[in-house]
Amino acid sequence: MFNKDLEKEFEKNIGLVHMVVNRMNFDSVEKDDLFQAGCIGLWSALKNYKSGKGYFSTYAVPYILGEIKREIRNSKLIKVSRNILNLKRKLDLSLTVDENAKLLNVNRETILLALQYYESVNEVDNLGTLKREISFENLEYIEKKIITMFFLKNQTQIEISKYINIPQSNVSRIIKQALQKLRTEV
Repeated sequence: MFNKDLEKEFEKNIGLVHMVVNRMNFDSVEKDDLFQAGCIGLWSALKNYKSGKGYFSTYAVPYILGEIKREIRNSKLIKVSRNILNLKRKLDLSLTVDENAKLLNVNRETILLALQYYESVNEVDNLGTLKREISFENLEYIEKKIITMFFLKNQTQIEISKYINIPQSNVSRIIKQALQKLRTEV
């Protein structure tokens, strides 16, 4: 059972969550999910706040941000190790996958995995080496379209589902199938 005073304070301060969520720009996570996570953070802040600790908003924002960041980390379908994330910063996009593997002293699959998680659209546009290394010939048209929208244009599965007019669950299934085809090809 919730404390009525906490409920009133929650309603009074819900604008903090809206403010934080609206300032964030994450295409990979829906705003509704970020908002819900922020509400959890706001509730935690309300339960832990003691009068005299300064302004409540100053106290609450780190709680809200913390829950939102946790949601973003947990929402990723595939967890990427820190080694892969660090490796992608060292990639030389003018080199082929094999040349990068030799230069960085890792195997070819590790380089391909690092390339797969390249986040910036500008950097992805320069990945001519990736296009030479992985052929999309074995993919059907819809698979090519969805893979391009998801990985190269950083669109969410929901955005893709609305654009193509199919359920989001089908988009997820098609991405998994296409990635499996690409893995067997390499």
